[in-house]
Amino acid sequence: MNDFSKLEDKKYLLVGRYVVEFEHLVNSMRAFSRAVILISSDGNPNIDVANSVVVDLGAYQMACMAERLFFSFFKSVKFSRETKKAITNLFNQIKSVIEKRNLYVHGLWLIDKHYAQSADENNITYMKDKKKRDGVEIISEEINLGNFNIMIDECKYLANQITVISKIICERIPIHKKAESIEEQYVGQL
Repeated sequence: MNDFSKLEDKKYLLVGRYVVEFEHLVNSMRAFSRAVILISSDGNPNIDVANSVVVDLGAYQMACMAERLFFSFFKSVKFSRETKKAITNLFNQIKSVIEKRNLYVHGLWLIDKHYAQSADENNITYMKDKKKRDGVEIISEEINLGNFNIMIDECKYLANQITVISKIICERIPIHKKAESIEEQYVGQL
């Protein structure tokens, strides 16, 4: 395997890892939403109903649903302003990751040596058609490989945060105790 092939493999692996970690983030929101639906079902939990609610939601809709379910679940609880802001910021971060992911994943990655690009081992080029009122603009950007690692880590971090919240919600404790655990988790995160 020549050096360029190794470089191509490295770039493909990074793009693939990013896509996989992003899907873990979406799955964490799906699992969270299922958990809230099941716990809120007044003693008549039905996984088929929970699955039916979340099955067709895209990433952005899933994030919106998860955020609404969080605040609906804790509607009777008075969170501190700091905690509300931290939770809102968490979901805003997720939505920002989704927007970036949509741009990147639906773009054309110029990784192979067949494309007219530099063999710079630190960058990947992608192109995307951007619709405009007066036509289409083709945008092109070089993404530093280090940024992919940052984006991968961000997806992992956000998925973990949603998982932590899910675990708290699933605890067999009164709702005010769950809220206290959420408060403890997010105090000082602004």
